[in-house]
Amino acid sequence: MASGIINKNKVLLWTNPSPMAGFPAQTLNNIDLSKYDAVLCVFRHGTETDMYSSTIAEKGITTVLSAPHLSASGGNFFRYITPSNSNIVIGQGTKGGYGEYNTACTPYKIYGITT
Repeated sequence: MASGIINKNKVLLWTNPSPMAGFPAQTLNNIDLSKYDAVLCVFRHGTETDMYSSTIAEKGITTVLSAPHLSASGGNFFRYITPSNSNIVIGQGTKGGYGEYNTACTPYKIYGITT
């Protein structure tokens, strides 16, 4: 299923204009998701690295973005995303054991997907 989604059933809905900057918790409004089943969120692990991951989040379900922090201080990066029909709520980035961390799991691109 993932192969089909990635190759033909995705539409770019949003691109972060500053993916290297901190990204506080926020709601992306005026994004019509009514014709999509879920979103595919591509996110940067942190601004200290050029590594990216992606997660599929279904509408109405809070999904965790997670990535390892590859430094001597360790810990993992976390952030949550909750898409609905009219917006996408993106939670505060955190670094395990260190609290708020705005550069953790910074959203880069969000696609609407149908299954």
